Amino acid sequence: TLSLDPKSGYLKSIADGINLLAERTRTSISQLRKMSRFVAHEMRTPLTILRGEAETVLSQRNATAKDYETVLRSSLEEIERMSEIVNTVLQVGEPSQTISIFQPVKLNLTKWLAENESHWERTLDRPIKLRLVQEDIEVASDPKLLFRLIDNLVRNVKNHTPYSSKCAIHLKSTDGKISITEHNELEIINCHF
Repeated sequence: TLSLDPKSGYLKSIADGINLLAERTRTSISQLRKMSRFVAHEMRTPLTILRGEAETVLSQRNATAKDYETVLRSSLEEIERMSEIVNTVLQVGEPSQTISIFQPVKLNLTKWLAENESHWERTLDRPIKLRLVQEDIEVASDPKLLFRLIDNLVRNVKNHTPYSSKCAIHLKSTDGKISITEHNELEIINCHF
């Protein structure tokens, strides 16, 4: 940081301008680092799944055409997930204020969680106990961002708990407040709507 006496006249204004530019540069570099960590974190799981499933089927001497088809379909899902991550990063970096990353739609959480359970079980590499309320619960939310949030929590369970840990996702509505709660042996995480 340049520091000049206020009596320096126009040189003080130049120094202040340089200091402001330097601060903006530091902020931009910090944001780039955060974005890089986000992208690396988000891409690691799909890449791990792609590699793991391919290695597994290739190591099977008696793998069938159905086994290869299953791996290919799963690979396409993971590629789509990576594509969505890239799209999110591009939207965040878009200078135009007219593009919003959050695009809520009317979402039935009960059905949505049930539809996505198999994806999270594949990410976790073990069963997830899904506890849903009886009635349908609808909210306005962005399904892609909500999926990414829960997927990230599931990956944290995979990466930071013993393999024997059990994971459960609960959906409940209490006094008009809706929450998705993830339970495992080490942590409880809530998403409120």
